[in-house]
Amino acid sequence: MLTATLPKAIALGNPRFVDARVAAMARADGDLAAWQHLLPAGAVQTAGAAEGDFAVGLDDGTGRVFLAVDRFAIRTICYRIIDGHLH
Repeated sequence: MLTATLPKAIALGNPRFVDARVAAMARADGDLAAWQHLLPAGAVQTAGAAEGDFAVGLDDGTGRVFLAVDRFAIRTICYRIIDGHLH
């Protein structure tokens, strides 16, 4: 089993959320809150919900980790798996 040794969540960059309600949430509560709101919809839907430059990593609480970067990889995520742990 893969376990993560990273913060429960990290969000970088300047995402522009496509859905107006999610964009309003990001303005009011921050980008991280918007990403966390989107995650239960699934990884593909979550990754496709934003434009612009971003990198995001979320622990979904079930032992899975969601990592995504913008389409042109302007923002990146560097990670490594050591002994089954994500670093």
